[in-house]
Amino acid sequence: MGYGLDVAEGVAWAVNFLLLLCALGSLLRRSRGCQDDDGLSEPLIDKAVHDSELYRTGLFSQLAFSWLNPLLRLGRSKALDLADIPLIAGEDCAQQASHRFSEAWSRHRQDKAQSGRSNRLALVLCKCFLREIMIAGFYAFMRTLAIAVSPILLFAFVRYSYQEERDHRFGLSLVGCVLVIKLVESLSQRHWFFDSRRTGMRIRSALMAAIFQKQLKLSSQGRKNHSTGEIVNYIAVDAYRLGDALSWFHMAWSSPLQLAFAVGTLFWALRLGAVPGLVPLIIFGFLNMPFAKLLQGYQAKFMVAQDDRLRSTSEVLNSMKIIKLQSWEEKFRSMVESLRDAEFIWLRETQMKKAYGAVMYWMSPTVVSAVMYTATAILGSAPLNASTLFTVLATLRVMAEPVRFLPEILTMMIQYKVSLDRIEKFLIEEEIKEGAERAPPHNSDIRVHVQDANFSWNASAADLTLRNVNLSINKGEKVAVCGAVGSGKSSLLYALLREIPRTSGSVSDRKVYALYADGMIKSCSFLHFRKKNVNIVFCRLTYLDHWHMFHKTHGYRVALSATIYSSESPSTRNCMRRQSNLVLWTRI
Repeated sequence: MGYGLDVAEGVAWAVNFLLLLCALGSLLRRSRGCQDDDGLSEPLIDKAVHDSELYRTGLFSQLAFSWLNPLLRLGRSKALDLADIPLIAGEDCAQQASHRFSEAWSRHRQDKAQSGRSNRLALVLCKCFLREIMIAGFYAFMRTLAIAVSPILLFAFVRYSYQEERDHRFGLSLVGCVLVIKLVESLSQRHWFFDSRRTGMRIRSALMAAIFQKQLKLSSQGRKNHSTGEIVNYIAVDAYRLGDALSWFHMAWSSPLQLAFAVGTLFWALRLGAVPGLVPLIIFGFLNMPFAKLLQGYQAKFMVAQDDRLRSTSEVLNSMKIIKLQSWEEKFRSMVESLRDAEFIWLRETQMKKAYGAVMYWMSPTVVSAVMYTATAILGSAPLNASTLFTVLATLRVMAEPVRFLPEILTMMIQYKVSLDRIEKFLIEEEIKEGAERAPPHNSDIRVHVQDANFSWNASAADLTLRNVNLSINKGEKVAVCGAVGSGKSSLLYALLREIPRTSGSVSDRKVYALYADGMIKSCSFLHFRKKNVNIVFCRLTYLDHWHMFHKTHGYRVALSATIYSSESPSTRNCMRRQSNLVLWTRI
């Protein structure tokens, strides 16, 4: 007895589908209406300044990314301005991401100090952004599951098409399953990438802010271990690279899972005939590994050549006046062009290796399928009909993606591990110890008191930079430190700023800091950072009083002149009280 599809059932199915669409549209209009209120009320303060466009939309709009449609229509009609770009959410701001990471890092450092465990930056990042990582991982799992089920649905479709007596309800259910699976695959993939990029933006902002704050408090030994160029690379290269790590992290576990699902589908369809086909698949996988290593080496050399070209170009632009004056344009242009040619060589080699990998990616399904079909025909483990053939082809296409990306994933994980180690090594460096042993009494006029103090740039070394320093500065005093070149005048300021570690003796002050402005001695590298009229020294706002540079004054030259302030004032600028002046002199 044949199966037939009743007309009334078909009409009812269509009506129910239309009702579902109407319900979704009603929910969308209701979500918009609750936020707009049809213009009946208007707040006095514009809340759009504080709310992101992402959170002012409904569930369906967030799911389908339709909240971007007004921006896309506006961009089609005119060039976008800064005011046209939607605001980011509050939790995506760099300030909040930095605050979350700094709290988590501080707790981890305290736990490490108590338990003796080593610092692990990756663990802190996972704890800090665990919720976002889990949500992105859920989307990656749903995408992997949807891709793995697709060959089985194709097998069911082909078998259904060869049936003489077809159940139309079963056919409609297959169509519905395909629609749901493809919808889940598409939405999960897009939300996976969107959430991964969004979380990566927070990680990048948090690490950049942490590196910058660490640089402000880095000790002299830390500055010795990490040059300025290295610190810039930590921010511009390592922290920026870790912003893309979340997508590759989820690919690192979803690709083997997808490969396992595909192998299981092959054994389900071909049984023993799938075993010989795994041999060329493994061969292609191992062939990708040397290409991945070569690609990594060429990429590293390309980055080095690019850094050399950018560094030389920057130096040429900064010295353009001298180059024009000496008529050296052609010489420096040829130098920049030679560096560009060297960069182009490594770029060409990199693209060639990528092309070889793409060729193997597209060849592997053909070779593997031919071996599997031959083995199945010889062994007779499964019938070679249309359902089996199409299922195997679809499964091999599913396997081709993880086979191609696994070597690249391994390479990216190694790069991320190197970046994590570099940033972690920098973040655990010793900081300047701000606190003094004791502070003078509040009723005392003494602002700085140093007694029998010894200072050394290297605390573990026997040689001392300053020996037996005894210094007392009262409120309102103007102090002049005289001495020949190299006698330690600048080192005294370093010592008062906690730049030079104290090995013995006592130093007491009232949180006193010295500031420096334009016209400073360029040999003092630490002065370059504090050269503005408004400075933030360890999160304390201070203001410059004066700077003087004289060529001759009674046989001395003014080398450094600074005003020392106390941070105990109740206000910042108007109530800031000048405590004492410190002038360092050099005999001519």
